[in-house]
Amino acid sequence: MPGINVESVKAFVEHGAKEKWCHHGCGLCTGRMQERLVQDFGIDLGASEHFDEAAARQLFQALAAVKVPEIVEHDAEWVVRRLLITVWWKNEALADEELFPVLDGTWAGDVLERTRSHYQAKLERRRRHAGRQGIKQRDWKD
Repeated sequence: MPGINVESVKAFVEHGAKEKWCHHGCGLCTGRMQERLVQDFGIDLGASEHFDEAAARQLFQALAAVKVPEIVEHDAEWVVRRLLITVWWKNEALADEELFPVLDGTWAGDVLERTRSHYQAKLERRRRHAGRQGIKQRDWKD
């Protein structure tokens, strides 16, 4: 896999943070990230048939070794969140079983835990909202 190492992955994260890639999945930021993954690492997350599991494993091994970037951590976190979510969408089983465990105890692993916590809170808000439909606000029970 061309150029997948700790320094190149750190440079990828820093580049995305400087460009302010968001984590919301907007087409522009996701497209920029995917273009950069192909350009820097030869990894195509755009089409499932082109998903390279070996390259993803190598990318996550390098990501696990990346320390909190010297640039604004918050911006770097959004880039990593976008990457984690995109890989999970493309191959949930591989991500959950092989890739995400590699990140345990690392900065990227902390980002993953915050992402999971955020997602669980979002699911809980949706569940509460759905349960309140058709019920007067004064009768809501949390």
